[in-house]
Formats: sequence, structure tokens, C-alpha cells
Amino acid sequence: MGLRGMIPVASLIGAVLQCIGVSMFCSSAILGFNESLLLFSSNQTVYDTVYDDYVYYIEISVYAWTAFMMIWAVGFLFNAFMTTAQTNAKLAHEGGNLCCSSLGCVGAAISLNCVVLVVWVAILCAASLLLTFSMMISGYHSNSGGDSTTPVDFTYYGLKIDEVLEVDNLEGTSNNMVLFFSLTVGGAALVTFGLASSIACMASNWKHLKVGDQWKDYAQKRKQEERELHEMTSYKSSERLAASLYY
Repeated sequence: MGLRGMIPVASLIGAVLQCIGVSMFCSSAILGFNESLLLFSSNQTVYDTVYDDYVYYIEISVYAWTAFMMIWAVGFLFNAFMTTAQTNAKLAHEGGNLCCSSLGCVGAAISLNCVVLVVWVAILCAASLLLTFSMMISGYHSNSGGDSTTPVDFTYYGLKIDEVLEVDNLEGTSNNMVLFFSLTVGGAALVTFGLASSIACMASNWKHLKVGDQWKDYAQKRKQEERELHEMTSYKSSERLAASLYY
């Protein structure tokens, strides 16, 4: 078995997609939320309320979730390497169980990946809503003429802000929000696709492990039968030899 057979290429691609997607998601989401705060910069009270009650906790969650997903991708890749090595060993009827490569471990990993996939689908939907909101803001028509500030009524977009806020450079801010949240959606989509690919790889590894177990059991039973048959043949030969010497 060469080194090439030890490398789980499909699992490696899935892990790389997750890492790239998480990096895109984290950086673009943070930049997008910071850019969206500029919409409320004309009113310090509203700005502080939005940041303290929402944006701050969202950014902390994004950082924590990004770190978790990086560790998750590395752990999945380690499990894929161990499972591939274990599959090849079982098909060759060699050795015992390696670390994190039993049927139970792989089955548990599949279940946990399904849960994480559901979470990322929800994140993808939330990022799509943020992108939709940004596109709505970018399409806002102002009657302020050539003024640099634009009055925006945020209750029109479902936000509970009673007063109309004057937004500086609305066009530039909204365009940046569309760009950043588009990258956020793209990053979340990459992670979702990578997780789906990882689940498919794990399911395939689980099946190969099961087949390897069956082949290993078959080989052990066959060896035992051959040993018993050899013992029976040897015993009968000894009996015949003893009988011929007696007569």
C-alpha cells in the first residue's frame, strides 16, 4: 500500500472547502456588520444600542464559531486519514483498530456532521437575509437632491427605529454591504457544500469499514476451518498408519 492510497483525497477537498468558506464567512461578516453600523452613525444613541445589544455579540459569536469550525475541519481530516488506514488494514486482514476509526466513531461523526450541517444551512439563510436587506438599502431612492446625506426611514425595512436617520454616503455604504454580505453568503455556501461532501465521505468510509469487518471475520473463520480440517486429516492419517503397522 503506497502513500497515495493513504491520502483521502475527497475528504481533503471537503476539509479545504470548509476552511476556505469559514475564512470568507468570518472576514466578510465582520466587515459587513461594521459597515452596517455606519447607517446609524448620525445618532449616537441608536448606534450604541445597535452595537451593544446586537453587533457586539454577533461578532463574538462569529469569531468563536470560526475557531470551532477550523478545529472541526482538522478533526474531520484526522478521522478521514485514520479511517482510510483502518479500511486498508481490514481489507488486508491486518492489525487491530486504530484511533477514531471504529464503526461507532465514524457513525457518531456522521451524526454530529449532520447537526453542524443543519446549523450552517440556518446560517446561510440568515446571511441571505442580510444580503437582501443590503440590496434593499442600496435601492433606496432619496429625495434629498445633491445632498451628501440621505434621510432613511428604517421602519420601512422592519427595524424598530422611530426616527428618520440622516445617513452619510448611503450609496457607498450600501454597495459595500452588498459586497461583504455577498461574500458572507458565498463563504457559508462553501462550508455547507464542504460539510455535505464530508458526510458523503464519512458514509462511504463507514461502508468500507463494515465490508472490511466482514472480510476479516470471513478470513478468520476460513483459517479456523482450514486448521480444523488439517487436524482431522492428520488424525485420520495417524490412525491409518497405526492400523497398517498393527496388521
